[in-house]
Amino acid sequence: MKILKKIAGLSLLAASLCLTVTARADEPTFSLSKEGQTIVFKGLIDTASSEALIAAINEGTNRIVITSQGGSMEDALNIAEVMQKHKIVMEVKDYCISACANFLFIAASEKKLLPEAMLGIHGGAMNTRTDEFRKMKASKNEVFQQFVQLNERGRAFFDAVGFDDELLRISGKLTRSVPTVYRAKLKDSSEEKVFTEEKRFQAFIKAHIKQVSSMSFSPDSPLVYFPNLHMLTKYGVTGITDYPYPADQQAMDALAKRLIDQDDLDIKLIGDYVRQ
Repeated sequence: MKILKKIAGLSLLAASLCLTVTARADEPTFSLSKEGQTIVFKGLIDTASSEALIAAINEGTNRIVITSQGGSMEDALNIAEVMQKHKIVMEVKDYCISACANFLFIAASEKKLLPEAMLGIHGGAMNTRTDEFRKMKASKNEVFQQFVQLNERGRAFFDAVGFDDELLRISGKLTRSVPTVYRAKLKDSSEEKVFTEEKRFQAFIKAHIKQVSSMSFSPDSPLVYFPNLHMLTKYGVTGITDYPYPADQQAMDALAKRLIDQDDLDIKLIGDYVRQ
C-alpha cells in the first residue's frame, strides 16, 4: 500500500492521504450496482469509480453500501462533496479505509458499520500554515498550485462538516512505521531524484520550485488506525447510528485476518482501547 505523505516544512498538502493501489490493466478497479434507492459499491476510489459513483448519486439515491480500500484523495473529495450535498446515508460493509474513511464516511449525513466491518483512517493531516500556503499559491509552478488548491478544498470540506482533522494527525503518528522515500522530477529532465531524508528533499524542492514537474512520497505501511466511537465523536464525526467495535486487540487482529483472507488486504489494525 503506497501512501502519499506530507512535506511538513513545505506545507504541502499531504495527506489526509490516501492509499494508491495499482490494479492490473485487465482488472476492474470497482463494482457498482443499484438496488432501488441503494448504491452498492466495492473497490478502489479512482477517476473511473468516482465518476460512476457521482453519476449514480445524481440519478437519485439516498443510501450507499460501501466496501473500499481507499484511493485518490481528489476523487474521494469529489464524491464526498456530492454526498454532503445530497445528504447520503452510508453503510460500511467489510471495510472503508483511507480516502474512504477520511472523506466519504465523514461526508455521510448518517453512517454505520455493519457487523464485522471496520473503519481504517490512514495518513496524516493537511498542514495549516497559511502564510506558507500563500507563498506556494503565488508560485507559477502548476504542481504546487494544484497541491494548494486541493488542500484548500479539503480544508473547506472539513470545516463545512465540522470535522477536526487533528484525528488525522493522530492517525499519521500511529501508522508511521517505515521510512518515507521522496521522489521528484524536473521539467527539463527525465531523471527522477530520490531522497531518503526529508530535509534534503525540502531543500531540493525549494531550490527548484519553478522547475518541479512531479513529486511523490511513498512509505509502504500496513498499519491502519481503527478509532473507537469516542474518538470519532470527539473530533466532530456526526451521524453515527451503529458502530460495532472489537472488544480487544485479539478481536481486532481476528477481524484483520478475516479481511486479509477474504480480499487479500495488507493491513494491521491499531485499536483504541486506552485513549479517551
